[in-house]
Amino acid sequence: MDNIVVSNIRQRPIRTLVSVAGVALGVCLVMLFTGLARGMSNDMERRATNMRAEIIFTRPGSMQLTGSSANLSTKYAESLKQIDGVAEALPVIRYIIQGGSGMGFEQIEGVEWEPYARVNQIHLESGRPPQAADEIVIDLTKARNNKLKIGNTLKLFGDKQYRITGIFAPESGARVKTTQNGSLDQILLGPAHENDGTFNLVGSLRTSMATCGYEDIPSFHRAEVMVAPALQSEGKQLQRDQGIGMGATRAATASPEPVAADNGGGPLGAPVA
Repeated sequence: MDNIVVSNIRQRPIRTLVSVAGVALGVCLVMLFTGLARGMSNDMERRATNMRAEIIFTRPGSMQLTGSSANLSTKYAESLKQIDGVAEALPVIRYIIQGGSGMGFEQIEGVEWEPYARVNQIHLESGRPPQAADEIVIDLTKARNNKLKIGNTLKLFGDKQYRITGIFAPESGARVKTTQNGSLDQILLGPAHENDGTFNLVGSLRTSMATCGYEDIPSFHRAEVMVAPALQSEGKQLQRDQGIGMGATRAATASPEPVAADNGGGPLGAPVA
């Protein structure tokens, strides 16, 4: 029997080599995917354990891949606090995107940093909490594995750049966290505390229409669009020359030109001794 096996191997070496390679490849793939699955499971378990929240209140069917869980009003948080036995209720927006390497998924959370950090007992190792719409904080593990530090940028939601302002520990929930800019009412109707266009969309639209002299949106669509390559210099200079927008405000507050004096007591000024 042994002679037959050895004879087949000797007679068909290529087939034997292909069979051995196929079996070895299958075993390697099984070990690889098992290791990846176990590693991801352990990582998610560790981060979930560090979250102190005992109940996650959300809408049915809202937890899905490549989507957002921002489908509930933040007013529910105040209502949940009124229930006996509830110590704290925090609104958290969770968004899931494809990982930067093209494999796997990455979570991004929008939180109110101070109460979120207090409830989950996490702290900043360095830096400060996110404040602007394009600022984020990352956990210590992500910073170490990707060799990131404060001041670096990450591409999220396509090609939009987000600046790292802090590094927190221990890892809890999503590895990337940003701030909650505000409710839908604030984004659309204000009030706006910044002049970067992130709030009061309707108010800014009304101001633009009034500045251009249009009464409604259909007529506003016919407005000519001018692109200024250097917004801080060329665009502002054009506004000042035309006396519109910020240029009108600056022209009104500008200091008056000096008045020439007439030594003879003429109409240009008072007599000078």
